[in-house]
Amino acid sequence: VNSSPVKMNSGVIVGVQDEYERTVLDEEAKGVLRNFPNLERAPLDRKVHFVYVKIALVEVRHRWNKVGSVLGLKDADIQVITQENQNDFDGCLNDMIAAWFAQSSEADPATLRKLVGAIATRTGGENPALAEKIA
Repeated sequence: VNSSPVKMNSGVIVGVQDEYERTVLDEEAKGVLRNFPNLERAPLDRKVHFVYVKIALVEVRHRWNKVGSVLGLKDADIQVITQENQNDFDGCLNDMIAAWFAQSSEADPATLRKLVGAIATRTGGENPALAEKIA
């Protein structure tokens, strides 16, 4: 069991322990997890890492559509996300990640490596420094 705290980009500190109920998550981290109910049964370390990555993604939220396109979202999906969120970047980012997860499969899983690549590339997030920090 890894019980050392993990410091996140936004200052969130999460203590990694066996049971989720004993884990200390601040409100920002809880909000991130609430938006992704498919992570409810994920192992705690995966939840902690996802929260870290999601919070870090705020730095490229203005390019969410470019990152989504590099991740394989169709233009029609990106248009729907834009219309549903009225260009609210946080809502668009959440929906983009959810759509990416939804389209993934065993043959083509949503992986951290793909996300990091999409953040780093010039046609995606244009932020190789952030990609390196997440990886």
